[in-house]
Amino acid sequence: MIRQDGSIYFASELVALIDRFLQEYEKVEGPPQDGLDRGLIIAYLLNVMRCDLELLGECLNKQDVFGSLPPKRVLEECMKRDPEGLELRREQIQRALYEAGWLPLKSS
Repeated sequence: MIRQDGSIYFASELVALIDRFLQEYEKVEGPPQDGLDRGLIIAYLLNVMRCDLELLGECLNKQDVFGSLPPKRVLEECMKRDPEGLELRREQIQRALYEAGWLPLKSS
């Protein structure tokens, strides 16, 4: 999660978590009918995870300890100042999805 350069990267852990969910899902519902069905399950799960993460962040950001400078605003400002870093992160996520077998690797 914390890389040698100090950056934080969760893609591998999230892919593993989703794979674990898919295994549990298949035990209950059976295997997805096709690639589209599997993709829809993954997309839905990602949105559920996003919702939970946003709610967790929302609860944390509202804490008095942060005063008028919630962590979300700090992160948003950092992202605006580093569009190249954001693009690099996007490419790293794309590679993680490729390595998990979820997406074909797009040539740049």
